[in-house]
Amino acid sequence: MRTTNLVVQVVVGMFLMPFIIHTLGDRIYGYWVLVAAFLGYYGLFDLGIVTAVQYRVARCIGERDEEEINRSVSTAFVMFGLLGLLIFAITIVAAFFSSRIIKDPTEAALFSKVLLIMGAGFVAGFPCRAFLGALSAELRFDLISGLNIAGTLVRAVLIFLLLKAGYGIVALALVTMLIELSNHSARYVLLKIVRPRFRLSIRTASRKVFKDLFAYSIFTFIAKIADQIRFNIDAFIIGAFLGIGMITHYAIAKRLTMYFRNLIISLMGGIGPMFSQQLGRQDEDAMRRTFVTGTKLSTIFSMCVGLCLLLYGKPFIAAWMGVDYIDAYVPLFLLIIGTTVDLAQAPSVGFLYGIARHKFYAYCNSVEALLNLSLSLLLVSQYKMLGIALGYAIPMIVMRLLVQPFYVCKCLKMPYKDYYYSVLGKAFVKISLVFFLSWWLFSRHFIGIGIVGLAPPIAIIVILTLGVSFFWVLDSQEKKWLFNKLGIIKLPQYAETGSKD
Repeated sequence: MRTTNLVVQVVVGMFLMPFIIHTLGDRIYGYWVLVAAFLGYYGLFDLGIVTAVQYRVARCIGERDEEEINRSVSTAFVMFGLLGLLIFAITIVAAFFSSRIIKDPTEAALFSKVLLIMGAGFVAGFPCRAFLGALSAELRFDLISGLNIAGTLVRAVLIFLLLKAGYGIVALALVTMLIELSNHSARYVLLKIVRPRFRLSIRTASRKVFKDLFAYSIFTFIAKIADQIRFNIDAFIIGAFLGIGMITHYAIAKRLTMYFRNLIISLMGGIGPMFSQQLGRQDEDAMRRTFVTGTKLSTIFSMCVGLCLLLYGKPFIAAWMGVDYIDAYVPLFLLIIGTTVDLAQAPSVGFLYGIARHKFYAYCNSVEALLNLSLSLLLVSQYKMLGIALGYAIPMIVMRLLVQPFYVCKCLKMPYKDYYYSVLGKAFVKISLVFFLSWWLFSRHFIGIGIVGLAPPIAIIVILTLGVSFFWVLDSQEKKWLFNKLGIIKLPQYAETGSKD
């Protein structure tokens, strides 16, 4: 469902973007983008509290502590409410000063109105982010994603109809605000359905829980800041050293890499609350089993998509953007190698967040961000876009393949040799053999013209690699565990928890 949500967002965005641009015009649409970019920074005011709620509630679920669940969500609701007041004050100030930045009084007034509408909707829904964290802790990503899909489709239809009827950017803002508020309200209803004993009460908000949530969330916030540097600093360096025009070429490689990242995170990003629930039950065997199986699955998905991008990246770029942009394949090659290594470790990131050891992850991210920035600045003059890509890939490979696994294995009391050889090494070799054998036998002779022509060989190689790797890489117990998690089969309770008690 998370992956379906991602696909719907991309497809709807590809349809709406040209329609809105042609309807509003380049200049008015530019203001819409400007408002969206401004509000995008408000996400940092989350301060990582959603993940803190997710961890705390999931652990309480494992401990079967209903009262603490209510207290945690209620406290987070109050925290988000206070942050929302700060955000609204910033919005009012920004709207007031917009007339000094935008010279045209009519356009300045329009920008201010849209910013206030969108800002007010954002602030009103901000406290409800506590419910998002609680639903994630319940592992109900199906409900979260289903709600997002419904909201996206309704919003798209309303925007299409209103713009067709002659309404402008203000209507766009009102529709967006109303859909967001409806989504936030629906999350509360869904949480009540999933957990009927849940009670939201400001009176139960606790100073101790406030401190605990903040102590957890501050390192999530640090990790997010480091991610901003890791993933977004390259465009500024390219613009400064190579010229604005080169940003477009590099952005093609970056866009494909981010689609790759978002896909795997959609598939594997919900594993963290499982570790928190197992921590609450004090079930170390289940945590190790979840980690090993999750790492194998993440490696299968990451390598399958990553190898496809390495093998077909150049013809895809030529078909998608034109032959003048084939030079984007060189940085793409390095970006994909680093990202594949990174995404194969997705369960270890979920594990660190799931047991509140993400301080280490925040420090790793910070070190990687500094290495990324330093190497990129050092290499850009001599190696151009290749230097930027090296600055991105080398620190990522070192931190995710050599540093992070040692700490995770230590926390899990798992021998390093077992992880590198039995889990990661064997999976890497088996998946590579399956992928390239599938390509050699079935796909190398079936390349047509354009993106449509690339679809059949890619589909064949993906289906074969995923199918064979699933049965070859996972052992029988891991397949049973996965089928149980998917609801395909039902295992006895002792098979899930690791004990017969």
